[in-house]
Amino acid sequence: MIGKLDGKQAAIVLVSVAALIGGNWGFNAWLEQQKTIKIEELKSKDHIEALKALSLSSSGQLEALKKVTEVLEKQGELGNRALEAIAATNDALLKAASKTSESSINDTHLTRREAELLRTTPRKKAELRIAIQRMRVLDINTSDPHELSVLISTPNKKQQYRIKFGDTLFSDPSRKAIFEALDSRDSIWMELAFREIDGEVKSVQLLQTTKPPSVAEISDSEE
Repeated sequence: MIGKLDGKQAAIVLVSVAALIGGNWGFNAWLEQQKTIKIEELKSKDHIEALKALSLSSSGQLEALKKVTEVLEKQGELGNRALEAIAATNDALLKAASKTSESSINDTHLTRREAELLRTTPRKKAELRIAIQRMRVLDINTSDPHELSVLISTPNKKQQYRIKFGDTLFSDPSRKAIFEALDSRDSIWMELAFREIDGEVKSVQLLQTTKPPSVAEISDSEE
């Protein structure tokens, strides 16, 4: 990377990286920056209060970090790549600290609990999506009356979902349709409630079996 810079740029990047990685103040300031980010992201009151109680860096060190960061950002793509490398290095050190009872990194003392707090990821709220689509019934487990389940899949069997529920489903009109679909191996239309985080399905609830929607309502995922 340095080979692509002129002499002045190379000196700026090398000195900046050395300052942020080699000096204990740089790591301290980076940790304080991470603490601020986590407090803004997290929703848990306990986590926020625990993070606020951490004393990691002075305001002067934070200001120095900000200035060095701005200098690197002015170097364009390569400066940004240097910042990414610094963040990755510090994050790796923090990850290692979260796996041992106590650590000392660049003269900064961290307990496992403190490192874990600084690496806590925010819990994203699941989004609810209701969809009517064709599904195949692959299996019905009735061996445990307290945890009945149905295994369903898309017609091409690329996506499968196991739905668990109480025995109330087996007393409503969907019961007959579900068992008939299992026996015939034909697909049936279902109204499903998907709970998703960043597009990834975390849970599926079967609301009811239903009639086919109009052609205009059928999405690509139902084909």
